[in-house]
Amino acid sequence: PIDFGPRESPQSRRRKKTQIAMQMSLKSLIFGFVVNIAIAGRDVIPFTHLQVSSPMDVEVVTDTSQSQVSLDIAADGMGLGWTVKASVEPMTFGRTLLLGMDERAARQGFHWPSSAAGKATLRVPQPLTEVSATGGAQVLVDVATNALLADSKSNLTVTKFVTPNENTTRFIMASSGANITVAGGFAGKAFVKVGTGCIVKLGCLVSEAQVEADEGAKLFINADQDTLNINAEDEEAVKIIKAEDEEAV
Repeated sequence: PIDFGPRESPQSRRRKKTQIAMQMSLKSLIFGFVVNIAIAGRDVIPFTHLQVSSPMDVEVVTDTSQSQVSLDIAADGMGLGWTVKASVEPMTFGRTLLLGMDERAARQGFHWPSSAAGKATLRVPQPLTEVSATGGAQVLVDVATNALLADSKSNLTVTKFVTPNENTTRFIMASSGANITVAGGFAGKAFVKVGTGCIVKLGCLVSEAQVEADEGAKLFINADQDTLNINAEDEEAVKIIKAEDEEAV
């Protein structure tokens, strides 16, 4: 006779079905928890300055209808949230959000598997006071009000510059192959420094400016010639434009 082994009792079969159902429910719960984290974004305390480092691609959107900051990081939804650091630190000129690759990932020589993993969207209830980009970061800001700083082959682009106080000097500085572009708006008084290999395009109206341009630098500025105090190593480094000419430069 053929021995089929011990037969499974009805009670044992019911216990197995219950265990399988519990495992499936637990998996669904864990998956739902992860999805909810990705959708909810990260909690961020109020800040006035932003510094983006590493080759991240960050978009800043000003939404006056909301009262709190929201930060959505693509890596959080890919199981790579640990590779992105987002912390608000007290600095000399105000609280600053430091956004970039986490030190642990950097020490391991980590690279995001796709450009999408390095993307983030930041929504703020009012325009930021200062924005800086470093380490190859790509930053797009809808509204800026004060300092714009970029270095290390980063690109910082601003749609509109708004000046709350015309008597305050704005600092716009690019170095180490970085580029800064401001499409429009009004910047008032400005100190503009453009390093070697950098391009700065200011389509916003500048009423008065102190300009420093190193050899190999390019500055396109929407201002009257007689309102500029220019210190440039190359006479061709600074070009006067009008707002409507900005797209052509």
